[in-house]
Amino acid sequence: MPVSAVIVVKDLAMPWSTTTTLGPMPTSKPPVLVSAPSAASRAGLLPAFLVAGEAVWREAVGNGFALDIVGDPHALLGYRLRGIEAGHLTTVMLATMEAAAQVAGPSAIVVNDLGALWSAATERIEREARPSSRAAAGAAP
Repeated sequence: MPVSAVIVVKDLAMPWSTTTTLGPMPTSKPPVLVSAPSAASRAGLLPAFLVAGEAVWREAVGNGFALDIVGDPHALLGYRLRGIEAGHLTTVMLATMEAAAQVAGPSAIVVNDLGALWSAATERIEREARPSSRAAAGAAP
């Protein structure tokens, strides 16, 4: 998926900190600046990170967080988090951190890659859930 804009999160609480770029810098478009609180809000980047974290967790243990995410035309990415129905804060946080680490480069977290991470994890889960043709035919291992 091509990047249409670069999202740059600036930590307003710590103005001396460096800016974190969440995507490769396109040469023709200026970056979109998003404050850290906006990026982490229910209507910011949080839904994308949580969906990727849920995919990591689902692949590891077989269940997710029962995320309640709804479409919202006013949200940063078009979706808003309403709630997390299952899981403990620590589990959700660590799985989401793992998802971010999997798409992080040396100086950026590429938000678009969270979708690829989710797709790949979902594909692996579906592939493992399908019985193999050998097992279906009654063949011995």
